[in-house]
Amino acid sequence: MRISPYKFILLFLIVVSQSYSLHAQNTMIETFSDFGKGIIFADGVTTLNDPGYTYDKIDDLNIEILYDTFLSFTDNPKEGINNEMLLQIGRRWTKFFSPLLHACDSALQSGGRQIGFRSKVLSKANPVFINDCYYTDLTSGELSFVCRFATEDFEYTEIPPCIEWKTGTETKTICGYKCFKATGRFRGRTYEVWYAEDIPTSVGPWKLRGLPGAILFAEDTDRLCRFEATSVSFDQGVIEKPKYPYFNISRKQYRTMLGQYFKTPGRFCSMHMSRAPGIVITPPAKETPLRGVVLLEKQ
Repeated sequence: MRISPYKFILLFLIVVSQSYSLHAQNTMIETFSDFGKGIIFADGVTTLNDPGYTYDKIDDLNIEILYDTFLSFTDNPKEGINNEMLLQIGRRWTKFFSPLLHACDSALQSGGRQIGFRSKVLSKANPVFINDCYYTDLTSGELSFVCRFATEDFEYTEIPPCIEWKTGTETKTICGYKCFKATGRFRGRTYEVWYAEDIPTSVGPWKLRGLPGAILFAEDTDRLCRFEATSVSFDQGVIEKPKYPYFNISRKQYRTMLGQYFKTPGRFCSMHMSRAPGIVITPPAKETPLRGVVLLEKQ
């Protein structure tokens, strides 16, 4: 069966809206996704799913920091994309990811109760931030980056270079914590950050770390990207990594793929639907490039 990307999204939203219109009835909807077979009841409460994937526990959760993030458009630095990102901190591992992506995966796994998140994710189709997840091994310094394009998941690993931070005595309060200012350069961009020594763990958003306290605010000096903590909580739980069938790539290959996606999104997505059996997206003969965003790493 062939379906255009636009009809595919429209059909998906129709199914979602119909499931809500049947809220008062116990109507059963059978669904199939790349995460397995599921039964969704329209009351949004009762669900039954065959597990499509599982998680590995990689650490115990101790601290969570929620950041408001911003990445500017290449054609107008004053405009850009915003998304909330969550930093989970354990004894050995950190995980930096979009809670919205996690909610989408949960919806696909648990069915009707969270099905509305799917359409919300579709409305934020930009792959930067929302489809990205960073796992950092605090012992070795190795970072594992995973991302999703269409229905395929990719991963690369690296040990990012250490940032030579210049610290100062200037202070300000963020989320109730006294923070100190530091400046450092990382892969072509200079960052001004504020870190809290009262959270004595050398962590931060994205790939920024290496200070004697958690980074609660970071912004490059060109004001093109920003990470601002909005809450800090000490929670007990687990840090997990899903067992997706990842395709191993390099950081350079990811940057190339991201450029291809923004240039021809329909054609690119049609090439990465390997886990959607029976559906082939036919890209339009002509398509308009997506509005580009700056790359966090210039080098």
